[in-house]
Amino acid sequence: VLFTEFTEMGYVVSKQAFDQKNAKKTSLTEPVDMPIYQTVANETEGGSILGKTASTEYRPENYRGIFNGLKLHSWGFSPSLSAPSLQLEMANILNDLTISAGGGINQNEDNANFYKASVNYGRWLPIISLNAERSERETDFFSAADTLTTQNFNENVVRGSVAVPLSWLHGNFATSLRMSGGLSYRNLTGTKAEGKAIPDRNFTAYDLGLSLSSIRRRARQNVGPRAGLSANINYTQSLNGADNERIVATGTAYLPGLMPNHNIKIKAGYQKELLSNPYQFTDRFEYTRGYETPVNDDFSSFSLNYGLPLFYPDFGIAGIVYFKRVRANLFYDAGVGNIKKLDQKTDYRSFGFEIILDNQVFNLALASIGFRQSFLLEDDPLNPGVDSVFELFVVGAF
Repeated sequence: VLFTEFTEMGYVVSKQAFDQKNAKKTSLTEPVDMPIYQTVANETEGGSILGKTASTEYRPENYRGIFNGLKLHSWGFSPSLSAPSLQLEMANILNDLTISAGGGINQNEDNANFYKASVNYGRWLPIISLNAERSERETDFFSAADTLTTQNFNENVVRGSVAVPLSWLHGNFATSLRMSGGLSYRNLTGTKAEGKAIPDRNFTAYDLGLSLSSIRRRARQNVGPRAGLSANINYTQSLNGADNERIVATGTAYLPGLMPNHNIKIKAGYQKELLSNPYQFTDRFEYTRGYETPVNDDFSSFSLNYGLPLFYPDFGIAGIVYFKRVRANLFYDAGVGNIKKLDQKTDYRSFGFEIILDNQVFNLALASIGFRQSFLLEDDPLNPGVDSVFELFVVGAF
């Protein structure tokens, strides 16, 4: 017989031999017939207390105050292969006000730093959000002389948005639909291109977003959902007449693997933003693994992943980190980048494997550290002569 019991080391799995020869037959006893409840029913050992308790009448009052019970409740990593970040989160007692702050690096823009904060108020529908972000930016664009130019600048963004999140639960599937729209004010300072300083710029932009997902609930040992679909689309455009615009669309399918805890993940994506635009919105698209971030007007991507658990170390170090699981992910990526002005299309293909350590840091935050080995099937235009790349990455909760 296997069972769990609580010890001074926490919950452990114990076992006990079962001897069928010495087994005793027993019958179920209703709670009202158990001796412990008979004692209360017979009013022994002090008698009934029902008539001795104080009676207090409470008056209902309207709830007031947005910041009542506001507390810092968690911290952790935001999962992203292109822009990993660390953030702190707070919420009030009704959980209708949430505040988060953090920062990270954008690997698509030469590991540029960014810092962000947001306030979300959800007492009504839609949810109202206010975001602020400061980023160190590095982007490529075609100058007036049709020369591919790199510019560096600092960007400050203040954005207000509204969102309508809807969700349904049916059996083991959770379905969600989220529609959002926002307006942002962008301030660009310290811009340098081709060694020359460019005057500071300000402009306003709007964005529209739509996301839909239907994902099957995961068991604890599953490395990913065994069934589900998700799709996201986002459109952004400036309002200063410069026609700076971008569209990003992604879709993901989750399928069961060969074994119960294995997972297949198929993902496709598309991003379009013309290099002829002097301003480029923040690029956090997930490109083909192993390659430097490609220069492109539009990029189409495809990714096939097979995840599986390897073993469970089940040990920790001084309460600092707990090693929960080691898993592997085998992948194949393919992408096509297009530069219209040069009439140039470039293929990007790679395959490889990832070894990921699912850890719990300070017994609080779930975080995974991964080691990736990519093998390139096409030449990298920005890193010629390289046919394999080793990378270290961090993802969020598993």
